[in-house]
This record gives sequence, structure tokens and C-alpha cells, in this order.
Amino acid sequence: MTLMEASRFAGISHALICSGNGRCPTCRTKILLGNEQQTLPMRRRSYKE
Repeated sequence: MTLMEASRFAGISHALICSGNGRCPTCRTKILLGNEQQTLPMRRRSYKE
């Protein structure tokens, strides 16, 4: 389950200019804790503030 799917399941709405495809910054998320469970390709993606 993606973070977007989890938030939708929890009833949390987001502005989605790109329909949740990750092409705009409206739902960008920074993971502060728990990233040790991410796969290697996910860890390689950088977050630009």
C-alpha cells in the first residue's frame, strides 16, 4: 500500500494536480523515521525541499 492509498483509506484528502502520479509537489512527503524498511531504489530517490 502506498502512502497515498493509506491516506485515502484513512479519509485524508489531498490536492492532486497530477492525480497522484508523483509529477507535481502537491502530495510530496518526506519520511523522517522508518526509512530502513524501504527498498534500495526508494532510498536512492532524493527529496528536494
